[in-house]
Amino acid sequence: CSVGIQLVRKLKIGGRAFLGWNHGPVMSNWEWLMCFEDSQNIAKTNGIAESGVKVDFDAVEDGYLFPPHTNVLEDKRSFLYQYPAYSIFLTRLE
Repeated sequence: CSVGIQLVRKLKIGGRAFLGWNHGPVMSNWEWLMCFEDSQNIAKTNGIAESGVKVDFDAVEDGYLFPPHTNVLEDKRSFLYQYPAYSIFLTRLE
């Protein structure tokens, strides 16, 4: 979470970021959303002098972003099409 906040801080206002191939059991899209919404408190907890960040947040399942391809579906090691793999799109608001 703190790494995500640091990455968004590097964006200019209006700048966009794509964080893809997230796996839900590791960190769900709701946890990411709460991370950015609570970034002010997280920054204070981790001793970061800067304030929190405000973002426009959108999460999309990777299965919708990357259409199925027969070669990929044969490879069971990829979690791309295994629910709940998702990507998040961020726009820095302030």
